[in-house]
Amino acid sequence: TVETRVNKIIKIENLNIFYEKNHIIKDQKLTIKPNNYYLIAGKSGAGKSTLINYICGFKKADFLFEGKKYKNSYINLKNISYVGQKVTLLDDKINRSLLLERKINRNKLKNILNELKLSHLINKLNKKPNFDNNDLSLGEIQRLNIARAFISEFDILILDEPLSSVDKKNRELILNFLKKFKGKKTIIMSSHIIGKSNDFDYILK
Repeated sequence: TVETRVNKIIKIENLNIFYEKNHIIKDQKLTIKPNNYYLIAGKSGAGKSTLINYICGFKKADFLFEGKKYKNSYINLKNISYVGQKVTLLDDKINRSLLLERKINRNKLKNILNELKLSHLINKLNKKPNFDNNDLSLGEIQRLNIARAFISEFDILILDEPLSSVDKKNRELILNFLKKFKGKKTIIMSSHIIGKSNDFDYILK
């Protein structure tokens, strides 16, 4: 296992990932630079989520890192904040889903919710939503998931298909929010839905 933080340029070479004996990613080169915004693009089934799982250290791969070969190993990028494909919250009060027992300055939380156009929920944080009555839309839930990711300080934010389950209005809200951190945070997002290409520093296909 390789452990490293994204406070310097990380270069992974000869990346090979296998899935059920299929060689789905072959001799890929991956460079992650601090404070850059990456889009991993491609059709469904192209291996985007598999690559994300590798970057997060969820799966093993073969690769070359800083001149050393690693076989069937993990790379563990430290201090990651992660948003997965599944749009869900805890069956609990909204603030418990957001904070997960962490402490945060309330003004910081308000600012994050305001930026994600969720100010209408600030006075409902101590309430448990009724999901059967659709108290929250899928778009609101996904924006809350992204708010949760920004509550912690992180070196790198990784989002796996965060746009796939939301409508056009919510996609634009999410993309506009993330764009504000271009040049300030390291962000890697996978998606088969591509926004404006100039929103990103690098597009990997």
